[in-house]
Amino acid sequence: MAYTESQLLQERKETVLLPTELNDIFNRAMKSVTQELEQEYVRERKKAKRERQKMYSARKAFVRACLERYRASPEGTPIRATIDSLVIANRDCSGFSERNRIQHNAIVLRYIIGNELPDTEICRRLHIRIDSLERYIDRAIGDLAILLYGINGINPDWIVGTYV
Repeated sequence: MAYTESQLLQERKETVLLPTELNDIFNRAMKSVTQELEQEYVRERKKAKRERQKMYSARKAFVRACLERYRASPEGTPIRATIDSLVIANRDCSGFSERNRIQHNAIVLRYIIGNELPDTEICRRLHIRIDSLERYIDRAIGDLAILLYGINGINPDWIVGTYV
């Protein structure tokens, strides 16, 4: 079927988009692409944070394991030398606020001194409640991990605004 010139012009007018229509299509496409990129960025950030959190937990677990092996390790072994250095550095650079003093002493009483003390005795000596002891020890182990690993020992939840 042959088209007349007027029919061709009419069909062409219907298929040609006006600049505002092109602009709307472009804006919708850019919004869609931007949303997809933002979602991917958020997923990547969450994945990186989970990985940093796993590393942080592994580092704290390593410090805790070294502390637990301290008493059984012979004098002069790397575990003892490392823990001694960390505990002394923690003591020297902590500024010894009341919280830091309790944390330091909780670590020393639980892991360092010769005889293992029950938790109730440690709490009695430090004048703290039994339910607070583990929190103080966990914080102290976090501080020792920072001393051992540097910035990589910092809890990722404490770091605000970091980028992957």
